[in-house]
Amino acid sequence: MELIEKLLEPEPKAISVGVPSGFGASGGLVFVSAAYTNQDPNTGLANDEDGSIAFGLGYGNPHAEGAVEIVVGITSVSTFAWGDGRFGDEGNLGLKFHRQVQGLPGAQAASLAFGVGNLVGWGSTQDLPKNTYLAFSQISDVSAGDTIIPVNLTLGWGSAISSVDRDPGWFASVGGGITPDLSVAVAWLGDEVQVGAVFFPRFMSGASAAVTYADATHLNSDSGRIIVSVSYAFDGWMK
Repeated sequence: MELIEKLLEPEPKAISVGVPSGFGASGGLVFVSAAYTNQDPNTGLANDEDGSIAFGLGYGNPHAEGAVEIVVGITSVSTFAWGDGRFGDEGNLGLKFHRQVQGLPGAQAASLAFGVGNLVGWGSTQDLPKNTYLAFSQISDVSAGDTIIPVNLTLGWGSAISSVDRDPGWFASVGGGITPDLSVAVAWLGDEVQVGAVFFPRFMSGASAAVTYADATHLNSDSGRIIVSVSYAFDGWMK
């Protein structure tokens, strides 16, 4: 079962943060997310806040011939009350092809993905490099005393990972579901550590809210940066 489908289930959820995942949206799945950060890593300017919105959908069957995930990102969310007022004048398109594969011993599910982030952009995103990546992810159950914790392990390489998504680098993430409401994860992106937690409200299936502390070891900044996001996924656009 794909990771996004598992995120719709009322049980502890294995997650990843900050890195491309080997899992992706399958046919019928739609998702939307909005994110805010207190520091724009692309400008490096003090107190330069930033926000973005992403819309995505899946097509195909990752259990058979494979599936494709399509994501359109709006990286300029300025309004008349915030920023320069030019909403949507910057953005990009990303594609991911993914298929379930045989995992390592103990895997409940595993998937391999090939994708390109920032494949096509408009506005200032045209100045950023494309990130061509290969990612492998698997979900396994790990025993912790009397508790079984679902764990998501992701490993991969991308052409724009290090130096704040500009240089090639390896990436990895390990995350686990602590309770049906809370999951935590840590990630490595070439030269940056990210630590995050995701909350899943029981009153709204498919919804989540995440807080990530990026550049936790301060290799690319003096204080790191906080990323807050909210997401919603549902199944049904092809039905």
